Amino acid sequence: MYRLLPFLPSLFLLTGCPPEEVKESIPESDTDTDTDTDTDTDTDADADPVVSITSPTNGAQLTGGQVDLTYTVENFVMDPAAIGGAAVEGVGHAHIYVDSNYIDATADLDYSLLGLSSGPHNIEVRLANNDHSELGISDSLTIEMISPSIQILAPQTGSPVPGSSVEMQVQIGDFTLDPIGSPNATGHGHYHVEVDGVYFDLSNDPTTAYATRLSAGAHNITVRLVANDHLPIQNGGTCGADNLTCSSIDITVPADGPQLALSDYGGDYGSATVPVNTTVSNFTLEPDHVGGTNESGHGHIHIYVDGSYYNYTSLTSDWIYNLAPGDHTIKVVLANNDHSELGVVDYRYVTVAANATDVRISSPANNEVVTSTFYTNISVSNFTMVDPTFNTVNMPGEGHYHLYLDGIYYGLSYDTSIMMSNLLPGSHTLQVELTNNDHSDLNPQTLSAPINITVQ
Repeated sequence: MYRLLPFLPSLFLLTGCPPEEVKESIPESDTDTDTDTDTDTDTDADADPVVSITSPTNGAQLTGGQVDLTYTVENFVMDPAAIGGAAVEGVGHAHIYVDSNYIDATADLDYSLLGLSSGPHNIEVRLANNDHSELGISDSLTIEMISPSIQILAPQTGSPVPGSSVEMQVQIGDFTLDPIGSPNATGHGHYHVEVDGVYFDLSNDPTTAYATRLSAGAHNITVRLVANDHLPIQNGGTCGADNLTCSSIDITVPADGPQLALSDYGGDYGSATVPVNTTVSNFTLEPDHVGGTNESGHGHIHIYVDGSYYNYTSLTSDWIYNLAPGDHTIKVVLANNDHSELGVVDYRYVTVAANATDVRISSPANNEVVTSTFYTNISVSNFTMVDPTFNTVNMPGEGHYHLYLDGIYYGLSYDTSIMMSNLLPGSHTLQVELTNNDHSDLNPQTLSAPINITVQ
């Protein structure tokens, strides 16, 4: 029989009896009508009884306030029908204790304790005769009960949001956020963000979560703790009430609010030059007013890479250069002319392939002062330079480069050094793009970061 009883250490209104000192408060006969002797109990008339807890393990962390206890008994017959009867040698039942408090008498080899509070608890199983006198034979262990929780601290339900996204401040309790893909462990995992009941994204950020690309109108946003295998820590219940492992808010995106969306990158990206392609509506990008006086509904875009500010742009198509192989998060944020941010955000994940092509201008250095004649030197990765005069058929991973001066084509080379001469005095910009043998762009494109020079 598998029995579910609450943990009520201050009450003794339970089947069975406590030890001898409180025995007088318990009826002499037990109300359990199960007359089957537990056949899983091994007996040996010449050996002493033994009780061993098999689950949970000592030191285990458990959630939900419940302990599913199992144990084995040897050389002792567990007889549910005899509980409360006359003592018979070698026959009896078990007493269950939590933190030295008597809980119940049972002849079952599995037992569920409910409603345990957060923190450490000592669980003990003691063998007892039919009349509840204890044999002095027991086994015990200590477990830690944890109560994972997540709460959206801000914004509150009904609070206004500026546009197509909501940034949430979250608080995590009694739960360890692991790297995504970690093996399962009790009390460990991450959380899911849901929009209108549909999965949107996952996160292991301990303080901040986003829901982005929201259409105008009302939305319900939920954050939900899940194990590393993505299964919810707790199913059912109302978030924030009888289920603390999830939290929800209701928000409304204004119809005339700024909208911002960043294009997806798909799978592994074959270039270290990563595009930043955005769609913007209800907001005007102002390249000539960056750093100037604010004007409502006007501004530019801030770009972040892995949480760090990278650059700003007033273009809906821009670039991130020389991004290292591996996983990255690209975030874009609408900003006013004075660079204060509106809170309208979008983000995407990109994985730069280990064999991604890359190109850099190694000299001159950015902001270097040069003479009218100088050499531009480049370095390439995962790309073979060949002479386009004799190699006109495109081959993967090979080609040459085009050099641009102030955004205008200057020349090509398959050497890592090219001489530039007779440049007019003043400020100039240099940039290099890798190309196929037929002079077409690589797919995806690979460009160097532009550098600024001053010609004397």
